[in-house]
Amino acid sequence: MNTLTQIQKSSTDPLLEAIFFSPAQPTDATSTRATGIISAAQLSVIGQNPTSYIVENLIPTEGIVILGGQSKSGKSFLAIDLCLSVSKGIPVFGRYPSKPTSVLYLNQDMSTNAFGHRYIQLSTGKGIDTNNPSFMSSDQFQLNLADDESLAILEERIKESAAKLVVIDTFAASFQGNEQDSKQMRQVFISLKAITQRLKIAILLVDHHGKRLRGITGNGAKSAFSEAVLAVHRLQNGRAIFEVVCNRHSNNEGESLEFQLKVDEQKAVIEIIADKDRTDCEFYDKEANKPDAAKLISNTLSFQDWKTRKDIEAVCKANEISVKQMDAALKTLIEDGRVKRMQNLAQTGRGNKGHIYRLAQMELKVAA
Repeated sequence: MNTLTQIQKSSTDPLLEAIFFSPAQPTDATSTRATGIISAAQLSVIGQNPTSYIVENLIPTEGIVILGGQSKSGKSFLAIDLCLSVSKGIPVFGRYPSKPTSVLYLNQDMSTNAFGHRYIQLSTGKGIDTNNPSFMSSDQFQLNLADDESLAILEERIKESAAKLVVIDTFAASFQGNEQDSKQMRQVFISLKAITQRLKIAILLVDHHGKRLRGITGNGAKSAFSEAVLAVHRLQNGRAIFEVVCNRHSNNEGESLEFQLKVDEQKAVIEIIADKDRTDCEFYDKEANKPDAAKLISNTLSFQDWKTRKDIEAVCKANEISVKQMDAALKTLIEDGRVKRMQNLAQTGRGNKGHIYRLAQMELKVAA
């Protein structure tokens, strides 16, 4: 029996059951599992419980969270580093407290050797013993989230591991379907949501975001069924921005931090850039004692990839550059012919006719 059918047999409304209902015993005669109704008395009790987190203000103990980023942005390094911190209950990125939690990491995007080497590098960089019983991965299992049998195997693997945080890296490599098909995507996320509720776990989906989109690619079901969407924005100076794009349980949307990934053959370190260290950046104007908006934007953009205004704004915000300063710098860069701007066709028809930006010439990035 497939996952969606199981949900349908337990409720008259499968979507309502998958999104909102967690099995609970009725407290009075007006609340029964047969009708799928939660009484006001039950709702009052449930509403008094604060959100429980694996990673405070980032990953709740139950639900789906998405970590999106472009290729080569460091999102897999970031995901593994996060899991290592969680496995030991130490603050994630040195900022977000975590609860010691067993982790199952489903690597679907790289060879087992490459993943193992990355795990060793990051463990060594964090000073964590590589023989870590709280960190597990599953080999020789090609997951297909569009297939009911594959989802059943996934659920069994999770039960066997007893993990409470499951990472799927990446969604694209685990989904042999059409991300633009709303019906198919809706069913996939209903199934994943149901698994998190039955097993009381969190699932972290590592995902790609496109050249013109912010956060994640594909159908709106991803964000609609997620408790939080996190993103990695690649900079051109070897650094990147980690950002909380949206969060249902906390008011920290837009919160960001800048980091640099330092990798050698033996170890890898996610180094968070403190505010005081920004004075050493190539885009910092030491005479004016503030970041140079034009240099920062030039370092953020590339010749190949288009970025939205939201992308640029996130990077500027992380470097304490106001929207007014950003707009002035963009205007100058466009007038000087250093940056090219065009209408964001991906947003046309949705009431948002914003623009997307890239460097006008490849040579400018070499010169920078």
